[in-house]
Amino acid sequence: MSHVILTDGFKYPKGYAYFLIAMQFALWPTREIVVAGEYKDPQTVEIIQAIHAQFLIETVILLHEPMENHLIESIDPFF
Repeated sequence: MSHVILTDGFKYPKGYAYFLIAMQFALWPTREIVVAGEYKDPQTVEIIQAIHAQFLIETVILLHEPMENHLIESIDPFF
């Protein structure tokens, strides 16, 4: 399999880079950042933009809005 990955990586360099990112996300531990606030609140938007400005490949961002039906609790048990 490694032979296929290496040879295809030379044929499709952009795809190979995304493949490596996906492998890192699948095989190494991830972390979660929870942003609590309303989606359209300027402070919440600023925080999300600051997070997105960094290359945090192993990070999942969750938005927890205070008035929502708390569907996030079914996704992440730590709420």
